[in-house]
Amino acid sequence: MTRIYAHRALAYGPDKVDENTLISAVNCYSCKVGAIEVDVRMDGDKVICSHEYHSHYKYPTDFYDIAVFCKRHRLSLYIDVKEMIAGHIAERICWELCFFDVVVASRIRKYYPIYYPNGAIVDNLKQLNKFGNYQFISINANYFKGIFGRIKFNKLKRQGRRIFIWVVNNVHDMAKFKRWGADVIMTDYAGKYVL
Repeated sequence: MTRIYAHRALAYGPDKVDENTLISAVNCYSCKVGAIEVDVRMDGDKVICSHEYHSHYKYPTDFYDIAVFCKRHRLSLYIDVKEMIAGHIAERICWELCFFDVVVASRIRKYYPIYYPNGAIVDNLKQLNKFGNYQFISINANYFKGIFGRIKFNKLKRQGRRIFIWVVNNVHDMAKFKRWGADVIMTDYAGKYVL
């Protein structure tokens, strides 16, 4: 069965509430979304929730606040680590829980003591070769466009990995990926699709 994850903890799109915030996580919980995705990075000695390198919020959400909220309310938490290393993103790995930066991992580990690097975020299959044998692959929905989309999807499935697809915001694509057997679909409108 396909699970729906709230991309950047958004339940009803980016126009309703700021992304990657405790308020957006509370919104997801209130509309019965069972899992959220947040972007995390270092800000000095803190782990904050922010997609951009420099948060556009005056007071960005501390990851600890979202982690505690999710743990208390039994919300699954998918973490996309966005840390800059030597001026570029080294690997993009994620959780259900994954990290590429030891400093970030050690700081997040104290909030979520059970963690294991088990997923890779890629835009295409060529990037997959530089990652280890992760349990799941999180891949951009655009990769599956066109006449070979289903063939590419089935190739990943045959490898025995779970497939997480991001970001799917329209009904047609949502139905297609469910029909194909995606394990997880991330959307900015999770509240709309879980009801």
